[in-house]
Amino acid sequence: MEKSLASLAGKPFKSPFEPYAFTPGKATVGAVVKIKKTLLILHPEPSFKNKNLLKKFIREFLDAIKVNLLGVKYPQISQPHWVSKLYAKDEEKLTNKIKEHMENYERELKRLNLLRALQWNTGEELVKAISS
Repeated sequence: MEKSLASLAGKPFKSPFEPYAFTPGKATVGAVVKIKKTLLILHPEPSFKNKNLLKKFIREFLDAIKVNLLGVKYPQISQPHWVSKLYAKDEEKLTNKIKEHMENYERELKRLNLLRALQWNTGEELVKAISS
């Protein structure tokens, strides 16, 4: 008669207390308790000597709660701060190259406009082109 958090998802509670985890001897060790519109999840304290296993268990347990009880299929995970620093030097180099190319473009465009003005303008327009 073992249930899981997944089996409780979206189903009406038969009673305010729904067990979902049991010992091999069928004693209840985990349950969801409904108090008005609130769900209280009771779970035994995990005892891991390895901190990495404890962190992994907690992460998976919380993800299971999000998915099974809250209906969040793809939990939103915020981007770690170090991701924005990845390839920062490459991005800076690329940005500098773009700025350099834009400056060269502006310079060359100004030169071409001056040549056009010198070839086709007369009078005051020619004087403006020469003095610019």
